[in-house]
Amino acid sequence: IIVLVFVNTGVNDYKKVPEKEEKFKTIQSKYFEKTRDYEVYGRDGIKILFIPSPTEVLFQSAIIPPDLAAKIDSIAIVNIGGNLKGKSLRPSGIGGCLDFSNLVLLLGSIFALFFGYESLYHKEYLKFLSSLRSHRKTFAAIVISRSILFIAAFLFLFLCVLLFLAVTGIGFSAANYATLAGFLASKLGMLLFFFMVGIFFGTFRSVLFSAISMFTAWFFPVFIIPGLINAAVEKKIPDITKDYQTELSKYAKLVDFENKTEKKMGKFNRDNIEAERQNIEEFKKVDYKEIENLEKALRDEIAAAIHTYYTLSAWTPVT
Repeated sequence: IIVLVFVNTGVNDYKKVPEKEEKFKTIQSKYFEKTRDYEVYGRDGIKILFIPSPTEVLFQSAIIPPDLAAKIDSIAIVNIGGNLKGKSLRPSGIGGCLDFSNLVLLLGSIFALFFGYESLYHKEYLKFLSSLRSHRKTFAAIVISRSILFIAAFLFLFLCVLLFLAVTGIGFSAANYATLAGFLASKLGMLLFFFMVGIFFGTFRSVLFSAISMFTAWFFPVFIIPGLINAAVEKKIPDITKDYQTELSKYAKLVDFENKTEKKMGKFNRDNIEAERQNIEEFKKVDYKEIENLEKALRDEIAAAIHTYYTLSAWTPVT
């Protein structure tokens, strides 16, 4: 029930997307109805609105910000007011948003930990079972049977979520199902990790020692490690070239080309189309390549920061 409550919150948020889409279309339509000058149209370009995937109902804390729009084919390339300053490169911590994914991490990991611990908690009962067969076979039977039961319970929960989404009118494409399959596999791996940790501490006789150790084994990977990863990535973010600096550099190269063209050829002359064409070809070969290199350098810096985050995350069971 708790899980479905949070999923329903995601569904309600996602169902607002068509309303935002229509509002965006209306605003853009009215804007261009009043834009009679093609020069203004060319300067401003057009805006596109990002439509989130239906899987967003389960992952509300995703990297992509809400109501994301972008300009394309725009001459007005400098947009300092829209600069995100790089801090949107990484997702927020798990405390920032309790969606289905984070709920599975928080509550699922605790349940898996104690389910594993409880498997070996009743020592007298285990002794009785061991009298019927060897200790190794008894241990293997308990671990395997409980693992299967735990996996079946999680799959049943996930199936209930999918059925709930189907009832509420949320449909998925083949690509969405592939994403959900990857999520399911990663979460099962994470939950089985905590289950085995609980099994390990269940072998100790001291309840106090086991409780303290399990809390440490849960708290450290769930909260401390993600925090350390975020801190490592944040150290790289200030070194990334700000987007407005790149845009200013691109704009400077464009202005420099225009100034050189005016000094070399004067004002535009329709009777000298061949010379104008050659000038544009030269721009494409030299100046435009330099502008592309500036964009590529910025993309490479951002990609390096993202690669650092996901590389570090890949080495921990909860990220």
